[in-house]
Amino acid sequence: MISQGTHKWDSCFGPLVSPITKHLLHELTGGISDEALADIVANGYAQSSSAFQEEFTKCLNTLRNCVNAVNAGRRIDQFVEQPIKSILRLLNIKTQSNIRPIADLMVSREDFCPSTVTEYNGREFVVCSYLGPMFGMGVALNDRGDYLYEAAKPLLEDISGASDQRRLCYRYIQGQLASYRGTLHKIMKALLANASSREKTLDFLALMLKHNRKRTQIQGEKSKLASNGVMMNLFSVLLDLSEPVTLDKVQDHYVFHPRCRVYVEDETRLNASTENVAEYSKNLDLSSVEPKFTTECFYLTMHGLAVGMNATVASLQQNKEFLYRIDEELKKLDEALKRDRSLSAHPQAKKQLEHLIKLKTDVTKWILRDECVTMDEFLLSRCVRFVNKQLALVLRPIASNYHDIAIPDDPPQMFAVFPEMYLESALDFLKFVIRKEPGLFLENACSFSHQLLILLCSTHLIKNPFLSSKVVSIAFMLVPLYNPRMAGIFGEILNHEISERHLFPSLTKFYADVEQTGAHTEFYDKFNIRREIQVIFKSMWEHNAHRNRLMQMARDCTNDFFRFTNMIINDTTFLLDESLEGLKKIHDIETLQEIKEVWDALPKEERDMKIGVVTEAKRSVRIWLVMCNDTMELFVNLTRDNPDIFCQHALGERVAAMLNHNILQLCGPKCASLKVNDAERRFEWRPRQLLEQVVDVYLNLSSEQFAENIAQDERSYTPEAFGYIVQKLCTKSILPIRQTENFKNLMEKAAQHHKEKEELETDFGDECPDEFKDELMSTLMTDPVKLPSGHVLDRKFILRHLLSDQTNPFTRQPMTEHDLEPLADLKTRISDWIREKRASARS
Repeated sequence: MISQGTHKWDSCFGPLVSPITKHLLHELTGGISDEALADIVANGYAQSSSAFQEEFTKCLNTLRNCVNAVNAGRRIDQFVEQPIKSILRLLNIKTQSNIRPIADLMVSREDFCPSTVTEYNGREFVVCSYLGPMFGMGVALNDRGDYLYEAAKPLLEDISGASDQRRLCYRYIQGQLASYRGTLHKIMKALLANASSREKTLDFLALMLKHNRKRTQIQGEKSKLASNGVMMNLFSVLLDLSEPVTLDKVQDHYVFHPRCRVYVEDETRLNASTENVAEYSKNLDLSSVEPKFTTECFYLTMHGLAVGMNATVASLQQNKEFLYRIDEELKKLDEALKRDRSLSAHPQAKKQLEHLIKLKTDVTKWILRDECVTMDEFLLSRCVRFVNKQLALVLRPIASNYHDIAIPDDPPQMFAVFPEMYLESALDFLKFVIRKEPGLFLENACSFSHQLLILLCSTHLIKNPFLSSKVVSIAFMLVPLYNPRMAGIFGEILNHEISERHLFPSLTKFYADVEQTGAHTEFYDKFNIRREIQVIFKSMWEHNAHRNRLMQMARDCTNDFFRFTNMIINDTTFLLDESLEGLKKIHDIETLQEIKEVWDALPKEERDMKIGVVTEAKRSVRIWLVMCNDTMELFVNLTRDNPDIFCQHALGERVAAMLNHNILQLCGPKCASLKVNDAERRFEWRPRQLLEQVVDVYLNLSSEQFAENIAQDERSYTPEAFGYIVQKLCTKSILPIRQTENFKNLMEKAAQHHKEKEELETDFGDECPDEFKDELMSTLMTDPVKLPSGHVLDRKFILRHLLSDQTNPFTRQPMTEHDLEPLADLKTRISDWIREKRASARS
């Protein structure tokens, strides 16, 4: 039945190729029929176990060697597909008792799930395991840019090709890969369908993921891990296995089961410490519960999303940033060569230029390779649908359905102990797909609007603010102002009944909580996150129900609203200060550069230093100004509808101090140093608009109380400085006449209060008894309160402190306004003393 003919694979293996293997590799269907092959396997299996194992072990070895030889030789696509399809034919053969002999033989091999012995365990497992090399088919053999698919040659050899041509090339390769991955899926399905080989096959999949889990790390050593192509092929297979799985077939407690295959030991939980997780796991009785096959497939796929798709997207982004830095270095080198022609002949400069050009070529190839596998619409569509189910699983302890949702005050225990990577990987993928393929996201939107709404209203249930910020970023990407195509899905978020109750309170609380994210870049992260919240607020402001909800929060004077407002004040001051400081640097250095003889006379080191300063200032000023404008716009809206809350003592004095500081910067004697050439186009610097926003807030709050708050500010306010500002506004017609007149009237009231304040301080002199003085500020109290530690402070000062820091300033213990004890008797004695002193002064 089996002839000994020559075959094209003989050139690789000669006599080592067994007769059965030769016929399997001979044009696939023409070499040996399925019926004949099934008879050979069944008869061999029935007649002689040892002979069967010897013959087909040799056959499996040869087929695997064929795959490795093709990889090493970079041969045409069909060469690697033939041995893979031959393996599939063998695995599909079943005996009359429904056993798959080749499946059992394959998983019994020592190299099916080999132990790793080197620190390169991720890459080692792929190379040494039987099935590992079969996942290596892709645009490139490895992460260095070598190609395997013939179709990838024009893509990687002509990196400057037109984008249309590149997209066509992508589609062709993606089609080829889809076919190949389909074969891989059938191989895994055959191994999993066979009961006796299922457990070992699941072990193989789990080990592939476990050994490569560090791919999710930013600084992961790629040389020790499997390539992007391998892990994307694995992820595609896992997606196929999970696609038919419904959530009712997925067990919540799988990660706590003694037989759990996925590795979560080092994973941070959503809102639980290591001790909490251990206690929860200890109290679970899962002895009578067997992990379902559907559950195992689903959890493996969730890990595949993180180490496959998301890690490849992160690699793509890193390489794009790397390419940008290379271009910047090339630009600097080119400018240096233009300034000094003699450098072009210098060996070091020539070597550096050649290195950068080669590096740019290599990095561009890496980018093309990763773009091809990640921007695959067929794969992305399946991934979007899976992520919808993944989010549903994460949120199931909070909301099992999306029609009757009740957001809990405290996290349900199951939600708290769930690994946060399952939420984070879903959010990371959604950010990517909404940004790159918004149409594809909308086509598969499913219940994302409800899921995102629940997450937005549940930021208090998630311990890690950096994780919650990713939810905010996705919501920001759906705002019609930012992305008009998403108006429908954003409308679904705003119009849900729980949105009207919970969305504004949740976002205002998170606005303050995000002061610390835990990341090393947290100081700057908070401004980006808050700006995204501001853009969301801007859209919410157009909905009466949401607008009324915020006004109600202001009227209720909630602690979260106070903290939210305080953060706006802090941010506005910082952002404007940074913006104006940057503009001053740009003004000073560019003015110096315009005087050529003075600039050229400076030492080269000083010129380079100043160029570095102005370059950094140009980069940051635009960012700070955009954020500053948005923050001021939010503040204008808040104070227009809720003026009373912003005039109260603790908050009113802070608002007044912020406004005084800012208007002095914008319109004071030193504002001439802010003039920069073409500043609006270059940096979006619109001082008139910003000044108008500041004055709008003054006028929104205009009252006797706020005039007094203005006068209480000892850092920025003086009648002389603000008289100068009023005169400037009047003479230069910077603002509309009515606005200028109203501002002038408010400043006159402030000047009167300042005069009364000075007279009061003169009246009291140094005679104030110590018991009437604030223990921190050493000033006369008007409303004394006792802290839990026994210290006595003026209410307005301690409330101002609590806006930023909810701790006792003396002991650093947690403390809120409710912990303050009013001292009515002391307050009365202080009032009587003030009255007596004033009466004495008048007489």
